[in-house]
Amino acid sequence: MPRRLTDTFIANIKPPDQDDKLYFDARVTGLALRVRRNNLRSWVLQYYSPTKHKQYRWTFVASNEFARWPIETVIKKAQEFREQLDEGIDPMEAAARAANPAAEPDDRQDGNHTVADLSKKYLLHIQSRPDKKADSSIKNDESMLNNLILPRFGKLGARELTLEDVRELHESVGAATPYRANRMLSLVSAMYNYAIGLKWVEHNPARSTYKAKPGFITRYPEESKQKWLTVDELQKLDKMLGKSDGAEAVRLLILTGVRMSEVLQATWAEFDLEGKRWNIPGERTKTGVPHHVPLSLQAIAVMERVRKHKKSSVYLFPKKGDASKPRNSVKSLWISALHRTQQAGVPGLVEPIFEKGKRRKQVVHWKPLVRIHDLRHSFASNLASNHVSLTVIANLLGHSPKANTVQRYAHIADKTQRDVTDLYGAMLAGRRPSKRGAGPIH
Repeated sequence: MPRRLTDTFIANIKPPDQDDKLYFDARVTGLALRVRRNNLRSWVLQYYSPTKHKQYRWTFVASNEFARWPIETVIKKAQEFREQLDEGIDPMEAAARAANPAAEPDDRQDGNHTVADLSKKYLLHIQSRPDKKADSSIKNDESMLNNLILPRFGKLGARELTLEDVRELHESVGAATPYRANRMLSLVSAMYNYAIGLKWVEHNPARSTYKAKPGFITRYPEESKQKWLTVDELQKLDKMLGKSDGAEAVRLLILTGVRMSEVLQATWAEFDLEGKRWNIPGERTKTGVPHHVPLSLQAIAVMERVRKHKKSSVYLFPKKGDASKPRNSVKSLWISALHRTQQAGVPGLVEPIFEKGKRRKQVVHWKPLVRIHDLRHSFASNLASNHVSLTVIANLLGHSPKANTVQRYAHIADKTQRDVTDLYGAMLAGRRPSKRGAGPIH
């Protein structure tokens, strides 16, 4: 119920435990003191706009200006706003025009915009850009907005959000998931940079840096995203893959360095197991040139296991339920294997994504931080770190070298490349190359 607010009464107000609390003054209709749980205070005016014909709550004294406004000044200013309303003038619009007379109507500062309004406009903006984010990135932004940002700040005016508010949320999220806390911080910062361009706000409350600095939020330290796995990490991943056809497809990719599509669409006719060779036709390679892949002892062991359970299909890995077509994905298996490998002690492979499921219960999905294609980089990087020639690695990967180079060194490259694939298979098996082929990855 409205009451006569005084400086003494205001000074004795304690911050609420949860949601913001409004204390309405009895002298001016709609005038209220907003107190937030972090004890930041601001003055708002609730009114019905005579020009836009809807209800508004306008923050005309923000928290960073609160101390400079005694109650008598606030009452006088609020009474002036009420007089403008009686004359058919929206005081918020009038204040925006006074602050920026040259601005176009759509570009004026509008203190009524909430963080929720800003989030909707920002999402539309990033979805309509020619260089828009990937759909998965936009979905992740929506997840962070719906589960982290909007529940806390959605109803808050965009101009009211402070650095301390964002810092508090960053620390709250970072206690469990520091990487996600940093991503959330980046999202809020990007939204507010966009809002500054719209002239909705003047300052970005999510300014951040990795080194402590006054006026900035300190981000959690992050290791650079790993784009390839070491031999030790690949061995741990192998143990978590299981024994399904999809797992064997991933193992074949690990051991050969080819592209995932080349593995999944492989036919039995392409393989010469006696000659330890896989001949991928040009129509299935990225370069359009046939790719001859030497097979290590460990890769042949994988092939033998797949052949033992061979189904009536021309494909090594036929589609479940339709053997006339190749399997088109191992995404679910890949994410599960990464998750289990991370639980086994290899960090930085997956991160949690929180979404609302049925009956509004929170559901956790796992986002891979290492792509299947990064196994190809792992193949090349581990060989390079063991002093293998970059020319040999390029040939193994099927990169398109000059034609005369291929012709001149073809008879030498075959033997060298087979020795190298045996070396890599042996590295993953944790021993020197031998004629026996079994090991941790086999």
